[in-house]
Amino acid sequence: TYSYYEYDNTSLGLAQNLIFNNNGGGTQLKDVAVTLAADNFLRVTDKGATVIDPMTGEDVVAPTPTPDPTPATGYKVYFEDKTGWSAIAAYAWGDSEIFGGWPGKQAEGTETVDSKTYSYLNVALDNAGKTEHLIFNNNNGGTQLDGFDLVMNKNHYLTVTAAGVTEVDVAQSYRIFVQDSTSHSLANAYGYDTNGSVTAGWPGLAANSTKVKINGKEYLEFDFSKDLSGKAMTLILNGSGQIADFPITLNKDFYLVAKDSGAKEIKP
Repeated sequence: TYSYYEYDNTSLGLAQNLIFNNNGGGTQLKDVAVTLAADNFLRVTDKGATVIDPMTGEDVVAPTPTPDPTPATGYKVYFEDKTGWSAIAAYAWGDSEIFGGWPGKQAEGTETVDSKTYSYLNVALDNAGKTEHLIFNNNNGGTQLDGFDLVMNKNHYLTVTAAGVTEVDVAQSYRIFVQDSTSHSLANAYGYDTNGSVTAGWPGLAANSTKVKINGKEYLEFDFSKDLSGKAMTLILNGSGQIADFPITLNKDFYLVAKDSGAKEIKP
């Protein structure tokens, strides 16, 4: 048998520290952290309060994050060559010539994705956020296609024919990079929607153990799983404190500056 407290929708997603006490009689327990994104079940004894699984009655233990020692990688432009040309190269212009001068660069390798074999070109992470106009050509042989616009905030999958370029929708894992300019230390990213937690329960996804440097600035990196591709959620960045909710749809990598007043998307 449980006693319960109710909260309204205006409190949805808030992180709270509960302190059970003997109604002002001078005795209280150590606070216990909960997030108001779903029903919370607790066991309260004279020793303290713990969050429990209502099905088993066992304490809910937050998973220990596994550090990722691998530095962040950049992006790839994948393309399936159906042109019939004897050679193909990709030239890009816009914010910079990421594949060098004309006629650009030829494929650096091949990779099979969703049972389809693509050639690919690597893009360094320092080019994140850049807008590029991609021109496929027959390696300076006199034939080229109209420019195809890309923003370098995810891997791109393209089909290239002699008539033009089309982008293929491929589910992929995405990342959130955060410059921490808060007065407290951020360490986690918690995501929720109207059905409750989208990420692991509070405090959410742990930042990778290695900070990432992009164009000379340090970022925390949060890696989201592929099954969350395209998912809309509200994000709470937290650590020794937390900042205001930030709504996102996970259809690209995000680059954010976090301040005490909230998060703002930037071009790195």
